[in-house]
Amino acid sequence: MAYCGTTLVVIGCLVTTGFSVGCTPSAPAAAPSTAPATASSAVAPSGLVNGWEQGTVGVFRSQRFDVAIELPDGKHWAIRDRKSSWLLATHAPSASSLRLQLYRGSKPFNRERCENYLRQQNPDLPTEAVTRVVDDQSRDVLPGWDARSVILFRQAPGPVSTLEASMLIFAADVRRCFGFVYQTRQSGEGAEAIVGARMGDVREKIVRTLRFEHDLNGPSRQSLP
Repeated sequence: MAYCGTTLVVIGCLVTTGFSVGCTPSAPAAAPSTAPATASSAVAPSGLVNGWEQGTVGVFRSQRFDVAIELPDGKHWAIRDRKSSWLLATHAPSASSLRLQLYRGSKPFNRERCENYLRQQNPDLPTEAVTRVVDDQSRDVLPGWDARSVILFRQAPGPVSTLEASMLIFAADVRRCFGFVYQTRQSGEGAEAIVGARMGDVREKIVRTLRFEHDLNGPSRQSLP
Protein backbone atom coordinates (compact mmCIF):
# COMPACT_ATOMS: atom_id res chain seq x y z
CA MET A 1 0.00 0.00 0.00
CA ALA A 2 1.10 3.54 -0.54
CA TYR A 3 0.11 7.00 0.53
CA CYS A 4 -0.81 9.49 -2.15
CA GLY A 5 -1.14 12.93 -0.59
CA THR A 6 -3.65 12.50 2.22
CA THR A 7 -5.45 9.61 0.56
CA LEU A 8 -4.50 6.02 1.21
CA VAL A 9 -4.59 3.77 -1.83
CA VAL A 10 -4.71 0.01 -1.41
CA ILE A 11 -4.61 -2.30 -4.40
CA GLY A 12 -7.99 -3.94 -4.84
CA CYS A 13 -9.62 -2.12 -1.92
CA LEU A 14 -11.52 1.10 -1.46
CA VAL A 15 -10.18 3.40 1.24
CA THR A 16 -10.81 6.90 2.48
CA THR A 17 -8.44 9.33 4.09
CA GLY A 18 -7.05 7.90 7.28
CA PHE A 19 -8.91 4.60 7.40
CA SER A 20 -9.77 1.60 5.27
CA VAL A 21 -13.30 0.99 4.17
CA GLY A 22 -12.64 -2.71 4.04
CA CYS A 23 -11.27 -5.31 1.66
CA THR A 24 -13.75 -8.13 1.91
CA PRO A 25 -13.49 -10.75 -0.85
CA SER A 26 -15.83 -10.19 -3.75
CA ALA A 27 -18.57 -12.73 -4.36
CA PRO A 28 -18.84 -14.06 -7.94
CA ALA A 29 -20.52 -11.31 -9.91
CA ALA A 30 -23.35 -11.81 -12.31
CA ALA A 31 -23.44 -9.85 -15.53
CA PRO A 32 -23.83 -6.19 -14.57
CA SER A 33 -27.25 -4.64 -14.94
CA THR A 34 -27.72 -1.27 -16.53
CA ALA A 35 -30.46 -0.43 -14.01
CA PRO A 36 -29.14 1.82 -11.25
CA ALA A 37 -30.33 1.69 -7.68
CA THR A 38 -33.86 2.87 -6.96
CA ALA A 39 -34.57 6.44 -5.89
CA SER A 40 -37.83 6.97 -4.02
CA SER A 41 -37.79 10.72 -3.45
CA ALA A 42 -36.77 13.94 -5.17
CA VAL A 43 -34.15 14.78 -2.54
CA ALA A 44 -31.50 12.39 -1.27
CA PRO A 45 -31.37 11.39 2.42
CA SER A 46 -30.63 14.20 4.90
CA GLY A 47 -31.61 16.79 2.29
CA LEU A 48 -28.51 16.20 0.19
CA VAL A 49 -29.11 16.66 -3.52
CA ASN A 50 -26.48 14.19 -4.74
CA GLY A 51 -26.37 11.91 -1.73
CA TRP A 52 -22.59 12.18 -1.39
CA GLU A 53 -21.79 15.83 -0.58
CA GLN A 54 -20.63 15.24 2.99
CA GLY A 55 -18.76 11.97 2.48
CA THR A 56 -14.98 11.63 2.35
CA VAL A 57 -13.48 10.93 -1.07
CA GLY A 58 -12.31 7.35 -1.55
CA VAL A 59 -9.82 6.08 -4.12
CA PHE A 60 -10.21 2.71 -5.80
CA ARG A 61 -7.45 1.27 -7.97
CA SER A 62 -8.34 -1.55 -10.31
CA GLN A 63 -5.30 -3.74 -10.79
CA ARG A 64 -7.15 -5.57 -13.54
CA PHE A 65 -7.68 -2.42 -15.63
CA ASP A 66 -4.81 -0.29 -14.26
CA VAL A 67 -7.25 2.55 -13.55
CA ALA A 68 -7.46 4.65 -10.38
CA ILE A 69 -10.80 6.31 -9.73
CA GLU A 70 -11.86 8.80 -7.06
CA LEU A 71 -15.36 8.38 -5.63
CA PRO A 72 -17.15 10.99 -3.51
CA ASP A 73 -18.53 9.51 -0.28
CA GLY A 74 -16.21 6.59 -0.91
CA LYS A 75 -17.26 4.30 1.92
CA HIS A 76 -20.82 4.05 0.60
CA TRP A 77 -19.83 2.69 -2.80
CA ALA A 78 -20.07 -1.09 -3.21
CA ILE A 79 -17.50 -2.26 -5.76
CA ARG A 80 -17.13 -5.51 -7.68
CA ASP A 81 -14.06 -5.91 -9.86
CA ARG A 82 -13.95 -9.64 -10.49
CA LYS A 83 -15.57 -12.19 -12.78
CA SER A 84 -17.55 -9.71 -14.90
CA SER A 85 -15.94 -7.97 -17.87
CA TRP A 86 -16.83 -4.63 -16.20
CA LEU A 87 -15.82 -3.04 -12.94
CA LEU A 88 -19.18 -2.34 -11.28
CA ALA A 89 -19.74 0.21 -8.48
CA THR A 90 -23.07 1.17 -6.90
CA HIS A 91 -23.95 4.02 -4.54
CA ALA A 92 -27.35 3.51 -2.91
CA PRO A 93 -27.78 7.00 -1.35
CA SER A 94 -27.65 8.63 -4.80
CA ALA A 95 -29.37 5.78 -6.67
CA SER A 96 -26.28 5.51 -8.87
CA SER A 97 -24.30 2.84 -10.63
CA LEU A 98 -21.00 3.10 -12.46
CA ARG A 99 -19.32 0.67 -14.83
CA LEU A 100 -15.97 0.86 -16.57
CA GLN A 101 -13.60 -1.36 -18.50
CA LEU A 102 -10.36 -1.03 -20.45
CA TYR A 103 -9.33 -3.17 -23.41
CA ARG A 104 -6.13 -3.36 -25.45
CA GLY A 105 -6.26 -3.97 -29.19
CA SER A 106 -3.59 -5.32 -31.49
CA LYS A 107 -3.94 -2.33 -33.85
CA PRO A 108 -4.58 1.39 -33.36
CA PHE A 109 -8.22 2.43 -33.42
CA ASN A 110 -10.42 5.45 -32.75
CA ARG A 111 -13.35 6.08 -30.43
CA GLU A 112 -15.90 4.97 -33.05
CA ARG A 113 -14.35 1.51 -33.25
CA CYS A 114 -14.16 1.41 -29.47
CA GLU A 115 -17.83 2.35 -29.08
CA ASN A 116 -18.92 -0.14 -31.74
CA TYR A 117 -17.01 -2.93 -30.05
CA LEU A 118 -18.38 -2.19 -26.59
CA ARG A 119 -21.94 -1.93 -27.89
CA GLN A 120 -21.60 -5.23 -29.73
CA GLN A 121 -20.44 -6.90 -26.55
CA ASN A 122 -23.02 -5.07 -24.39
CA PRO A 123 -26.27 -4.56 -26.35
CA ASP A 124 -28.02 -3.37 -23.16
CA LEU A 125 -26.12 -0.05 -23.19
CA PRO A 126 -28.45 2.97 -23.54
CA THR A 127 -28.85 4.29 -27.07
CA GLU A 128 -29.77 7.69 -28.42
CA ALA A 129 -32.69 6.17 -30.34
CA VAL A 130 -34.80 5.68 -27.21
CA THR A 131 -33.54 8.57 -25.07
CA ARG A 132 -33.19 12.35 -25.10
CA VAL A 133 -29.65 13.64 -25.69
CA VAL A 134 -28.98 16.52 -23.29
CA ASP A 135 -25.20 16.79 -23.71
CA ASP A 136 -22.74 15.57 -26.34
CA GLN A 137 -19.04 16.41 -26.14
CA SER A 138 -15.94 15.24 -27.98
CA ARG A 139 -13.39 17.80 -26.78
CA ASP A 140 -11.44 17.69 -23.52
CA VAL A 141 -13.37 14.67 -22.28
CA LEU A 142 -10.27 12.71 -21.23
CA PRO A 143 -6.93 14.48 -21.75
CA GLY A 144 -4.85 12.71 -24.38
CA TRP A 145 -7.68 10.41 -25.50
CA ASP A 146 -9.90 10.44 -28.58
CA ALA A 147 -13.11 10.46 -26.57
CA ARG A 148 -16.82 11.19 -26.71
CA SER A 149 -19.12 11.85 -23.75
CA VAL A 150 -22.90 11.79 -24.11
CA ILE A 151 -25.62 12.30 -21.47
CA LEU A 152 -29.02 10.73 -22.10
CA PHE A 153 -32.33 11.25 -20.26
CA ARG A 154 -35.50 9.17 -20.43
CA GLN A 155 -38.74 8.90 -18.47
CA ALA A 156 -39.04 5.45 -16.98
CA PRO A 157 -42.35 3.67 -17.59
CA GLY A 158 -44.61 3.25 -14.57
CA PRO A 159 -47.16 5.06 -12.40
CA VAL A 160 -44.51 7.21 -10.68
CA SER A 161 -42.71 9.89 -12.68
CA THR A 162 -39.06 8.79 -12.63
CA LEU A 163 -36.22 10.23 -14.65
CA GLU A 164 -33.44 7.87 -15.70
CA ALA A 165 -30.14 9.36 -16.84
CA SER A 166 -26.93 7.93 -18.27
CA MET A 167 -23.47 9.31 -18.99
CA LEU A 168 -21.53 7.23 -21.50
CA ILE A 169 -17.89 7.78 -22.40
CA PHE A 170 -16.09 5.90 -25.16
CA ALA A 171 -12.40 6.68 -25.57
CA ALA A 172 -9.44 5.45 -27.60
CA ASP A 173 -5.72 5.94 -27.05
CA VAL A 174 -3.52 4.18 -29.62
CA ARG A 175 -4.38 0.52 -28.87
CA ARG A 176 -6.53 1.13 -25.79
CA CYS A 177 -10.33 1.21 -25.65
CA PHE A 178 -12.03 2.62 -22.56
CA GLY A 179 -15.71 2.51 -21.67
CA PHE A 180 -17.38 4.38 -18.80
CA VAL A 181 -21.10 4.20 -18.01
CA TYR A 182 -22.67 6.14 -15.14
CA GLN A 183 -26.41 5.78 -14.51
CA THR A 184 -28.79 7.28 -11.98
CA ARG A 185 -32.49 7.87 -11.47
CA GLN A 186 -34.67 10.29 -9.54
CA SER A 187 -38.41 10.54 -8.83
CA GLY A 188 -40.62 13.45 -7.91
CA GLU A 189 -40.54 17.21 -8.27
CA GLY A 190 -37.25 18.72 -9.38
CA ALA A 191 -35.87 15.39 -10.62
CA GLU A 192 -34.29 16.83 -13.75
CA ALA A 193 -32.42 19.57 -11.85
CA ILE A 194 -31.19 17.05 -9.28
CA VAL A 195 -30.02 14.58 -11.91
CA GLY A 196 -28.36 17.38 -13.88
CA ALA A 197 -26.40 18.47 -10.80
CA ARG A 198 -25.42 14.87 -10.15
CA MET A 199 -24.11 14.52 -13.70
CA GLY A 200 -22.01 17.66 -13.33
CA ASP A 201 -20.55 16.30 -10.13
CA VAL A 202 -19.67 12.99 -11.80
CA ARG A 203 -17.90 14.79 -14.62
CA GLU A 204 -15.85 17.03 -12.30
CA LYS A 205 -15.22 14.70 -9.35
CA ILE A 206 -14.98 11.29 -11.00
CA VAL A 207 -14.26 11.52 -14.74
CA ARG A 208 -11.70 14.34 -14.46
CA THR A 209 -9.84 12.52 -11.67
CA LEU A 210 -9.41 9.23 -13.56
CA ARG A 211 -5.79 8.10 -13.72
CA PHE A 212 -4.50 5.51 -16.20
CA GLU A 213 -1.31 3.46 -16.27
CA HIS A 214 0.56 3.49 -19.56
CA ASP A 215 2.14 0.03 -19.64
CA LEU A 216 0.30 -1.39 -22.65
CA ASN A 217 1.76 -4.84 -22.04
CA GLY A 218 0.60 -5.17 -18.44
CA PRO A 219 -0.75 -8.62 -17.53
CA SER A 220 -4.02 -7.14 -16.29
CA ARG A 221 -5.02 -5.97 -19.76
CA GLN A 222 -7.87 -7.58 -21.62
CA SER A 223 -7.44 -7.76 -25.39
CA LEU A 224 -9.78 -6.87 -28.21
CA PRO A 225 -10.29 -9.69 -30.71
